Order: sequence, then structure tokens, then C-alpha cells
Amino acid sequence: MKKKALLCLLVCFCMLLCLLPTYSRVKAENEVILLVINNSVIRPLSNSIMPLRINDNIYLPYEMLSHLTTIKYYYNQDLEQIYVFDTQQRLTYDLANNRSYDESGVSYPSTHKHIDGRIYIPFDVVCKKFDIYCALSSYTDIAPLFRINEGALIASDEDFSKQLNTLLKSTYDDYISSGQLDTPIIPAEPDIPVPTKKLGYLTFSGIHIASVKAMSAGTVFFLSSDDIDNSGSLIRYAIAKGHEIGLALDPKSDISLVEQFYDLNEKLRLQACSPAHLVTIQDGADSADLGDIDRLIQCGARLWDSNVSLDISSLSAVEDLAKQIVELDTTAVISIPASEAAVLLLPAVYDSFTEINLSLLEIEVWTTPINRINDIR
Repeated sequence: MKKKALLCLLVCFCMLLCLLPTYSRVKAENEVILLVINNSVIRPLSNSIMPLRINDNIYLPYEMLSHLTTIKYYYNQDLEQIYVFDTQQRLTYDLANNRSYDESGVSYPSTHKHIDGRIYIPFDVVCKKFDIYCALSSYTDIAPLFRINEGALIASDEDFSKQLNTLLKSTYDDYISSGQLDTPIIPAEPDIPVPTKKLGYLTFSGIHIASVKAMSAGTVFFLSSDDIDNSGSLIRYAIAKGHEIGLALDPKSDISLVEQFYDLNEKLRLQACSPAHLVTIQDGADSADLGDIDRLIQCGARLWDSNVSLDISSLSAVEDLAKQIVELDTTAVISIPASEAAVLLLPAVYDSFTEINLSLLEIEVWTTPINRINDIR
């Protein structure tokens, strides 16, 4: 009897599952999600604009940002980067290195997806960043509804779904009758070529008149306490040329990293009336205590950790530098000494960058990655 009762319960449970709305039991790749932006139903619905639910995020082709009025976007095809921005904030989707970060350099775990030849970005992440309302709801028996709204809501998601039920049903029926459901969008990375373009940042340890004159504006010179003491006029000249000054901190010193940060900045203020936020740690950030690193960042430091560092003194060293960059699977942060010998080899260095298809980016204090290029905070 117990076995029969258990079997009856199992049959009833299966029948109940069959009565549930279709969208709750379909495969992810067959899921239909209706889209509403600023109270307008986006129609006709097609696979090319279908929202995709991937790992609890809702993805849309980045071109759908054109439906929004409070934020803009720009696709830099040379750098393979998509910028989403308003007057105060920015999200950068780095396609070549598969990462994303905001204007403060804080990295985001949800990045772009290549799907069916299109580039998708997580719209729920974008909306949260720019304080735009978005929600995925299931108040109708038609299909889930992804709603984005920049202004005041004219109705709750539930009331809105009921008011537009006829239009939503028509949009859904038109999509189903188009036969596109038979060729579902698969929310997974296709076999696409790995980008051959590499990105990098070039920095100098120390400061020298030859390197200051040779480099274009925006180059960063990381200085020790002795560098600041002995190079006041050169520092002022570098700043006047548009270069950035960073601080090189010593983790082996008896003075804490935070104290060094404040002490060196006080020296820099006296020499050039200009404090520094960019910081590098001699021997790499891994040589310092993690707690000290966190306190340093809380004080406003933007921590740059080089992953390629060589003493450029010969053509063979330039070749070694290029080999190390090629072997990296992330953005190259290159540190070379600010010496006359290194400056003389700069043409060869740039030639090697061209050969390995490396594009150099400009380090900006507030708009580039923070805390060791891929550290998520």
C-alpha cells in the first residue's frame, strides 16, 4: 500500500509540473523573455535583441543602450573596449582581456559575452551602476518580463504587466509564429578566435631628464623618497609636461606603507605642490602584508603592480621584455628604469611592441584599473 501511495504522489507531482507556465520549465537556451524599455514594449521581438538570463544576470546586445537617454556608449574597435558612461561615471568592458571595471578602477565579475556573432553585456549590472530601474518579473502567464525604466514608474511591475497583457501576448505570439524559437540563442561562449591584440601600460621607475623629454604626456614616473629629495625641479618639469608622478613604497622599511604614503606625499607637496595617488610597491604588492595594502587603498592610493619589469640595457633585454609580455594572459604593466640608456633603447622597445601587436594605454589617476590590474574590490 505504501508503495502504491508513493507512486500516486509521484504521478500527481509530475502532472502538477506539466501545468506550470512554460517559461518555468524550458531550457535556458529556449527561454523567451519579453523586453520593456521606458514603458515601451520592444517589438517585434527577435533573437537578435532577446534578453538572455546567464548566471543570474540579464544580458542584452550592447547596441540596445541606444534606447536609453541618461547614459551613452562608445565602442572603441581599435582597443576592443566598450564604454558606458554619463557625466560622472563610466563602465569599461575590455573585450580583449575579458574584464570590466568602473571609473575608479573597481573590477566587476560579470563581463561581456560573445553570442551568435554579437556582443552582449549585463544590463542589470549597467542599470545598478547608473541608478536605473530594472527588474525581471513573472506576473503574466505569457513569459518573464525584463523591464528597464529611467524615470518614475507609471505602475508597478505587476500592474504594468496586467495593463499591457494584450500587447505582451501579441508580441509573444508574433515571436513564436516567426519560428525563431526553433533556432534558439545559446547563452554560451562560441568558439571564437582569441584576440591577438594585447594591451599594456608603460611606467618608469625613477626619473631622468632624457625619459621626461622623450615620453609623451601621461607617462607615469614612480619615485622613491631619494628621487623626490634630489629631483625637485625635474619633477616640476615633468608635471608641467603633463606626466603623472607616482610613489614607490618600500615594504621592508620600518615605516608602514601608509606612513610612507603620507610622508612621500608631504615631500612631493613641498617640491611640486602636487600630491600623488598612484603607488607601486618595490618587489611587488605580494611582498607586502594584505592588511597594509587594504589600509593604503583606503587612504586613496591607486596601487599599480608591474608584471613585467626589466633593466633595459641591451637589445637582448628588449627581446626578453617582448617575450615576457607575449607569455602574459592579462594586461601588461611594464616597468623600466628612467635612465639615459633605457631612453636610447626606446625605439627598439616600441618596435618590439609593434611586432607583438601591443597597444599602450595611458594611465589616468581615476579612470584606469586599481589595485593590481585584476584585483576585484
